[in-house]
Amino acid sequence: MKNYNIQKIDISHIEQLVLLEKETSSAPWSYNSFLEELSNIASKYFVAIDNKTNLILGYIGLHNISKEGYITNIAVFEKYRRLGIASDLLAYVINFSLKNQLIFLTLEVRKSNHNAIRLYEKFGFVLSGLRRYFYQNPDEDALIYTLKI
Repeated sequence: MKNYNIQKIDISHIEQLVLLEKETSSAPWSYNSFLEELSNIASKYFVAIDNKTNLILGYIGLHNISKEGYITNIAVFEKYRRLGIASDLLAYVINFSLKNQLIFLTLEVRKSNHNAIRLYEKFGFVLSGLRRYFYQNPDEDALIYTLKI
């Protein structure tokens, strides 16, 4: 039985999300970045929250623009990885996309992030492009993966 639930983010989650970004990203989002996303009607962000402690375990972000879904971020605190949280978050967004009749979901991933690539491919995402030097610190190409809904 899972000891967490998935829900929409709110302002009370932002401080924990900033910590998660600092742990997992070479270009972490700031408090203000998350605050701006909360007021963006095209943005949908969801967190996995521990039922007992109310701590955030991970999160996923999505921009829903003209029935197209652009996954902006997916991250899980290192100590909670390999528990299926990223899979649950991704499944949640895929279900959200089905309910909201999105045409596709797409995302960028570091070329070297083999664990994430395996996750996306497990859910049916296919390689659809390349963005040269998309990432920094270190510089790296991004692979574009897309799932037709």
